[in-house]
Amino acid sequence: MKNLGVILAVLFLVGLSILFSAAALQLNLLGLGGVADTGEEETTVGEPSPGEGQTPPVITEEPQIRECSEVRIIFAIGQGAGAEIYSMNPDGSDLIRLTYNQVEDIYPVPSPDGTKIAYTSTTPDGLWDIFVMNPDGSEITRLTTHPRQDANVTWSFDGRFIFFQSDREGHWETYRMNSDGQDVQRLTFTAGGDSWHPAAHPFKEEIVFESGPVGGEDLYIMDFAGGNLRRIANDGSRKRLPAISPDGKKIVYVGYVGGGGRQHQEIFIMDYDGSNIVQLTHNPGVMDSHPALSPDGKYIVYAAGVRDSVDIMIMNIDGTDNRQLTFSPQQKVWQWDPAFLCQPQEP
Repeated sequence: MKNLGVILAVLFLVGLSILFSAAALQLNLLGLGGVADTGEEETTVGEPSPGEGQTPPVITEEPQIRECSEVRIIFAIGQGAGAEIYSMNPDGSDLIRLTYNQVEDIYPVPSPDGTKIAYTSTTPDGLWDIFVMNPDGSEITRLTTHPRQDANVTWSFDGRFIFFQSDREGHWETYRMNSDGQDVQRLTFTAGGDSWHPAAHPFKEEIVFESGPVGGEDLYIMDFAGGNLRRIANDGSRKRLPAISPDGKKIVYVGYVGGGGRQHQEIFIMDYDGSNIVQLTHNPGVMDSHPALSPDGKYIVYAAGVRDSVDIMIMNIDGTDNRQLTFSPQQKVWQWDPAFLCQPQEP
């Protein structure tokens, strides 16, 4: 009899368990079920939480058309100590100097809303760090202070994050920080090479960047947390310095043409998935580099170097109507690393 009582008690408890499980399943199917408290914080892999005081971005599947009150080209003149940042009209007129720091100010990149310019500058200890300023060169703020090199920035489409390259681990890797310089996160862990020159997608949480040993670089895509890593076009060609079109459909980059020690740089374009590769420039003996696209996606501005001089060029996105915008003298002057600045319209 004792055994019978035990069996009946067990059957009663099992029945209750099944009943409660069925009820819980029904609630979940109706969208009313809760999440059991396991004592652990729930996390989502691959989706970084927004920083303090920030809200998650609105991710769309269509590009956000930017209305510009004025479009200018920002770029650097010079190299080493004395390089400064300037702006000009897209036709090369109205040259304005923005920095007066007597150090190396290079790699200017505007924020998506056009209210800030992030750039790389040398500090008194001779290292590169990242700064931001207003489009007129005022209100300069230093963002990084690490005792290694930080350079080459790109902004997330919503302005929350700045991505950059740093050699703080002994070689170049890609990092992310909040736009105020806080919460620095390492995104890449490259074996036998470097990961650098990031370019953020115009409306998705994705970054295109170059990675690999010198001479064997290729382009990759990852998300804002460094996950979902994939190579774009595994065709064996060397690819560097990517830029993404405003509609997110194209990648413009620097490719290498020629064999052996006689390779030179040209500008190429391909679909975002790595298909339909087209060479846009055909300039043997000229080193074409640092392409950037206009806010309307119709033009590509880039730097072209002949001997010891580098100048700014502009062409249609299909490679036609190639024009020179700056004219360096012959005494080793570089005018390079251009980007389009879309000045916001007044509210």
